[in-house]
Amino acid sequence: MSKLPDHVHYHHEFSLRVYYEDTDAGGVVYNANYLKFAERARTEMLRAAGLNQHDIRRAHDIVFVVSKANIIYKGPAYLDDMLTVKTSLLEHTRTRMTLAQNVYRNGRLITEMTIEIACVEIQDDGITLKAHTTPQIILDALAGHGMTATN
Repeated sequence: MSKLPDHVHYHHEFSLRVYYEDTDAGGVVYNANYLKFAERARTEMLRAAGLNQHDIRRAHDIVFVVSKANIIYKGPAYLDDMLTVKTSLLEHTRTRMTLAQNVYRNGRLITEMTIEIACVEIQDDGITLKAHTTPQIILDALAGHGMTATN
């Protein structure tokens, strides 16, 4: 799964509080919301590297989409909990990045995710997406903030 070797450090950490809207009737975080938490963390990771998704789309006609998600739930999170999403770039190819995105509650791992992100070009019709090489400027910006593949 997404467990990193002990010597590897996470490239980015994002903290958030669990709100009522994130929970089910029992006050437990609804399972799909972990994907939302991971999305927010990826966006903030890009911002930390000086990248803005809106600007990337405007400059390159590309967006990043989740092409695969593998999630293991190890424990719950509850209303008002503070969570930390730790993200690390595991590997990348010309068109894809694989990230470990793990969620912690009080320092305890509660969710392990491996998320594959594809770089796609928006075609002229505005609907069709086609695989596209990740621009080097994006990889350079990530590397400039220590966000390089761990493998």
